[in-house]
Amino acid sequence: DAQGNEEWRKTLGEGEGESVQQTVDGGFVVTGRDGDGVFLLKTDGEGNEEWRKTFGEMRGNSVQQTVDGGFVVTGSDGDGEVFLLKTDGGGNKEWRKTFGGVTGKSVQQTVDGGFVVTSTFLRKIDGEGNEEWRKKLGEYGWGRSVQQTVDGGFIVTGYDGDSDVLLLKADGQGNEQWRKTFGGGIVGSVQQTVDRGFVFTGRIGDDVSLLKMDGQGNEQWRKT
Repeated sequence: DAQGNEEWRKTLGEGEGESVQQTVDGGFVVTGRDGDGVFLLKTDGEGNEEWRKTFGEMRGNSVQQTVDGGFVVTGSDGDGEVFLLKTDGGGNKEWRKTFGGVTGKSVQQTVDGGFVVTSTFLRKIDGEGNEEWRKKLGEYGWGRSVQQTVDGGFIVTGYDGDSDVLLLKADGQGNEQWRKTFGGGIVGSVQQTVDRGFVFTGRIGDDVSLLKMDGQGNEQWRKT
């Protein structure tokens, strides 16, 4: 509930759940990996399974419901490359695309009906799964989480070539506007805040951390 008390718990079979989102009907969609590869699973609002689909790729890392009521999933296929999978509202495949780079980590639908995906590249895809552009996140960097910002650009968390935690702001064409690094650690997700700053979480050094930045990436506070 709103106070953090457990209301229910469901076990969804063997495997690993990687990403969850509430759906417009009040249920939930989950993706991850089980013995058959990528799974996409839909539950009702109480966590009861409504349907499950499996696909031959290796792992699903990120899922989002799309404006047409379907779903989009990114992850890594059997060769370790980035895939993007679009399904209808029942989890039936509409199309699947494979791109270069290593492991799609995060996907979000963009305001133009396309998608932004992060991996070793920041990649913009149209609504049919065709690549519009891609930008490399440094020589050896890769992105962990991406969100479209209110100015039409993108905010990315990830790692730079030295495995330092990275926060990167790009414009609507993926061109870097600024980047900030925070030393070694493990980075999680990023979200834009109502004041047009950013908040992200991860492990910085040995501490689980929550960091608040202004719109230019300057640190305003940090909690561990």
